Amino acid sequence: MVEKKYQFGGCKEKKGMAGLSMGSVQTTRTICDHPDLFSEVGIFSGFIRDNIEGNPERDAVGGKPYEQTYLKAMDDPDFNNYFHTFFRCIGNNDCFLSRFLEEDAIIQEKGVHEIRKIYPGGHDRNVWRPCFAEFVQMIFQ
Repeated sequence: MVEKKYQFGGCKEKKGMAGLSMGSVQTTRTICDHPDLFSEVGIFSGFIRDNIEGNPERDAVGGKPYEQTYLKAMDDPDFNNYFHTFFRCIGNNDCFLSRFLEEDAIIQEKGVHEIRKIYPGGHDRNVWRPCFAEFVQMIFQ
């Protein structure tokens, strides 16, 4: 739909995906399921693991435990070759900082080449604005 409505070139080299907070989980799932469609990835104050789906304390739908199989895409030796930019950032006072730091281990274990930044601030636009500004400067060089 986007390609039909907007002029942006349509090729992988001109497509990126970014999300903040819970939108970052959607971004991670999408780029892992379709790495051939995007060249730039931004995860702002967010996560690579889904901590809601299947979690009895948080999942309002009450689904079965989610196995997060999409993360297996990161085990592919070519995973790093799909993306020019894989950017993760968060605020140093973000309520989810400990979770972000836990996911550093997953990124390292899987050998994902990332750019990772911690900005001053919390889980709010005062962090997201500089995250976005820096991400845009990286991808539009």
